[in-house]
Amino acid sequence: MKTILVFSGSPGENGHTARLIDEAVKGARSAGAEVRLYDLNSEGIRGRQGCFYCRSHEGRLTKDYLQPMYGHLKLADDIVFSSPIY
Repeated sequence: MKTILVFSGSPGENGHTARLIDEAVKGARSAGAEVRLYDLNSEGIRGRQGCFYCRSHEGRLTKDYLQPMYGHLKLADDIVFSSPIY
């Protein structure tokens, strides 16, 4: 089974970008893929702190919603990014 990571940068829950991602996810799942969706506008994501912890350790010092993503990136067969264009 293929594993697909989807990163959604859409700030609107019902905008064009979000609808396109929804359709891509439906299509991937209907083809039998496992899909992991990350909403990059989630309140659970913290930005970089510039502490450079990651240079001498694996991963970030700040623990947030994206922590599982690092392992998923290594195992993903495909990656989909979405972002609105203004």
